[in-house]
Amino acid sequence: MVENRRWPGIRPARKLHRRTNLAALQAAVSALILLYSLLPLYWLLRTSLISKEDLLKAPPALLPSPATAEHFARILGLDGSSHVISANFVRAFWNSAAVCLGATAAVCAIAVLAGYVFARWRFPGSRALFGLLLVTMVLPAYSVMLPLYRVMTALSLIDTGLGLGLIYVSAFMPLAVWLMRSFFLTVPIELEEAAQMDGAGRWRQLFLVLPLAAPGLISAATITFLSCWSQYAIPLVFASSKAQPVTVFLSTLVGKTSVEYGLMAAGGVLSILPPLLVAVFLNRYLVAGLMKGAGR
Repeated sequence: MVENRRWPGIRPARKLHRRTNLAALQAAVSALILLYSLLPLYWLLRTSLISKEDLLKAPPALLPSPATAEHFARILGLDGSSHVISANFVRAFWNSAAVCLGATAAVCAIAVLAGYVFARWRFPGSRALFGLLLVTMVLPAYSVMLPLYRVMTALSLIDTGLGLGLIYVSAFMPLAVWLMRSFFLTVPIELEEAAQMDGAGRWRQLFLVLPLAAPGLISAATITFLSCWSQYAIPLVFASSKAQPVTVFLSTLVGKTSVEYGLMAAGGVLSILPPLLVAVFLNRYLVAGLMKGAGR
C-alpha cells in the first residue's frame, strides 16, 4: 500500500494491462468461434468448385486448383447432360421459395392481429390462452408427427405445398405472436387513445401503431423464413415427392452405390443464397427487433 501511494501510476497501469489481456483473449476466442462457424461453409464452397476427379484425392486439397464450375453447370442443366437432376433441383428450389414465402406471409398476418389483441385487450382467459400458446413453442415436433400425419392424410394434403405451408404456420406462429405482442407493449397506448378520441376504430388504431412495431414484424418475418427454409425432417415426412423442398432434394443425390458430392455441394451453395441474403440485409432489423421485443 505504501508503494502504491508513492507511485500512484502503478495500479492504473496494472488495470490497463489486465484489460488489454482480456481484450486479446476475447478477440482470440471470437476468432476461433468465427473460424469454427465458417469452416463448414468454406469446405462446402471448396467442394463445389473442385473437379470430379480431384474430389476423392487423399489428402484433400485445401484450395480448388484449378477451380471449375462443372457441378453448378450440371445441377442447373447448363451442360446439357443432367436434365432430370436440374429439372428436379429447380422445381425443389421453387417449392421451397413458394412454401416459405407463403408461410411467412400467413404467420406475419396472424401474428400482427393476435399480438395486438394479446397486448391491448383483456378478456376472460386471455392470460391462460397466451400461456397455452407459448407452451406449444417447447412442444417437440416429433411428438405430434404421427397424429398430424393422419390429419393431413384425411385432408388429402400429404405431399402438397399447401399442407406443408400449414404445418409451418402452426409451428412458427407462436413465436411470431409472442414477438409482436412484446413490440406492441412497447408502443405508447396514448397514441391509440388519442386516435380513439378522434373517432378511429380498432382497425385504424392498429394501422396507426403498426409502423412503430415494424422492426418486430421484420424480425418475425426473418425468423419465420429462415426457420421454414432450413426444415428437413418435416418435409421429408409430409412432402417427399412432387412438393419436396430443396433440403429434401439434396439428400436424394446420395445413391446406393455412389454419392454426388460435387452436385450436393453446388446445390447446397445455391440453396443457402436466399437465407444468406435475408440474414445479411435484414440483420440489423433482426437484432434490433429481438433486443427491443425481448424486454417484455
